[in-house]
Amino acid sequence: VGMFNYRKAVRIRDLTDGSSNIIAAGELMKGDGNNDASLIGEGDTIRAGSRGSTASSFPSYNDVKNWGASCLAKKNSPPASPAPRGDTGSNWVYGNGGLTVFNTLLNPNSEYPNCVTCSSCGTNDAPGLFPARSRHVGGVHVLMGDGATRFISANIDNTTWQNLGAIQDGNVLGEF
Repeated sequence: VGMFNYRKAVRIRDLTDGSSNIIAAGELMKGDGNNDASLIGEGDTIRAGSRGSTASSFPSYNDVKNWGASCLAKKNSPPASPAPRGDTGSNWVYGNGGLTVFNTLLNPNSEYPNCVTCSSCGTNDAPGLFPARSRHVGGVHVLMGDGATRFISANIDNTTWQNLGAIQDGNVLGEF
């Protein structure tokens, strides 16, 4: 999420899109704590997903869905190696992506699993898909940069959702 980055301080003055238009925090489902390919939990991370040729910070939703589909295929037919990671939601004090934060590439409660692009790394060493997840039907609760809380539908427009995760993209969001 845009407000909190590993080893990068962000101040309120850096939120040029306005603090009410930026997600500060939200729900994330914890991994099951094991790295067993036969027991892949909802919050576990699949390794070796391919994001294709997408290099921009805001890939198209079709590119992201294709990336997610390749990860889902690996989840449904897991190879013996690399094993999935079950540490999502652990070691929160480190503030690393994949352990404690989500990104806004995929909509909340996505059908696609958490996934990183490498096969020999941990869950925080590579670009990845880390959707906000909850056990709530239809969406997730988020904390906005201004302190307000919102329930965000899983059906939110993906471009709007991506923009909610960016602190300086300059896009006007309107109602969501």
